[in-house]
Amino acid sequence: MAKFSEYQWFSTIAPNFGGPKGVLAAAALVGIALYKGGEFGWKKLKDASQRTKKKVDDAAESPTYTFRRDAEDGHGLVVKEGDQFRVLSDIGKTDFGETRGIEVIGDERFHYVEAAFLESVSDWRRGSHSI
Repeated sequence: MAKFSEYQWFSTIAPNFGGPKGVLAAAALVGIALYKGGEFGWKKLKDASQRTKKKVDDAAESPTYTFRRDAEDGHGLVVKEGDQFRVLSDIGKTDFGETRGIEVIGDERFHYVEAAFLESVSDWRRGSHSI
């Protein structure tokens, strides 16, 4: 019974494409489009991966700074004296003041921290050569 229903489906669809040759041509075009779309997506993914790897490598080369005392910034970042961090980005003015993006060494999360907070608890200073 299943074979008959497939035949029925094909026989009702085929006239819309101009017969069996039209159906095969449409299937080939869809296949080519999927292949080229996958190829394009793979290239974009590979390029994005390489850019991310370069950013990580660049960040690993940036200077590290040390927290001079235990502190909590009030937004979820808790650090201990001696923890090290890198300043990865200058976010600029926000509702919280002048903000920096930092990576605490050993912590997988990226943190947004006020520049004044960083200056008060670490050896980082505004205008230092990292950001």
